[in-house]
Amino acid sequence: MNNYGLAISKLRKEHGMTQTQLGDRLNVSCQAVSKWENNLSQPDIDTVREMLVIFGVTMETFVAIAEGTELPDPGEETAAVAAEEKQATEPAKENSMLGVCTVCGRAVYKKNLGAEYPKLVCFDCKTEQDVKENAKKYYAEAKTKIMQGTERTKFRWSFIVGSLAGAAVLGSFTAVAISQSMSNLIWLAVVLGVMAFTFVTQLFWDGVIVDIFEWGWDKSINLPGVIFSLDIDGILFLIAWKIFGAILSALIWLLFVAIAISVGMFVSVFTFIPCLFGRKNDIEKTVWHEPSPTYRSHGTTYTRPPMDYVAELAKLKCTEEYNKYCK
Repeated sequence: MNNYGLAISKLRKEHGMTQTQLGDRLNVSCQAVSKWENNLSQPDIDTVREMLVIFGVTMETFVAIAEGTELPDPGEETAAVAAEEKQATEPAKENSMLGVCTVCGRAVYKKNLGAEYPKLVCFDCKTEQDVKENAKKYYAEAKTKIMQGTERTKFRWSFIVGSLAGAAVLGSFTAVAISQSMSNLIWLAVVLGVMAFTFVTQLFWDGVIVDIFEWGWDKSINLPGVIFSLDIDGILFLIAWKIFGAILSALIWLLFVAIAISVGMFVSVFTFIPCLFGRKNDIEKTVWHEPSPTYRSHGTTYTRPPMDYVAELAKLKCTEEYNKYCK
């Protein structure tokens, strides 16, 4: 039976070391050394290798002392000691602490090193950072694809609705021209049909046609108030005035809308081609941007909580838009 405690005790005494001194060299307590020597417990293999370096013996010599057998040749002992020392120092270098993780504060060694530059980070924190960065990247790419896909769909619908409007105007005026035997009105029907197509199509785009239409749409008139008596005739007069004012305001509003549509249809023929290429370029340049960390509301500045892109990406993947535009 191997008596490792005897071997440890013998080698320690041969080197004139106390249990406390040996424990300090091995970073253990003197009680642990005492338990080893009394065979109450045994050191692990790494600790045994460190002891072999301290005592300057090989594993064969250590086992021979423990078994009470013949010791190996001194020449072989010297070469083996050098090999044992090299094997023992390599794990020591491997287990030397490089520093403290700047994220979680844990000790960083070679075995759990994540990154050394620009900051020392352990492997777990580096992995978590990579997951978050990748989630943010994929989230931004998915949002960009969704935004561009939505704009392309809107762009296609603008041509569909514009074509229907142009066809309706062309068909209506052509039918009138044929029914009235006025063939010269067919050219007018074609021109108005083209104008209707370019006008309605550009209403789906941001541009000058939208500005012209909104100018007419937002026009309104408010009639001045009137003085009336608190009797039946006065109240009836007030009601009649309100009805008259509502009808007059509606007629004026319709007039401005008609003017805006007329001007817009005429201008749209000349702006259609430039706006067409401009709109296509705008769609290709559409990019999702991360929200600002702060925002103002009612004169007060607020700070947005940081986005959890891992969770947001998981939510986004469950949406219909993601399945439509990102797969």
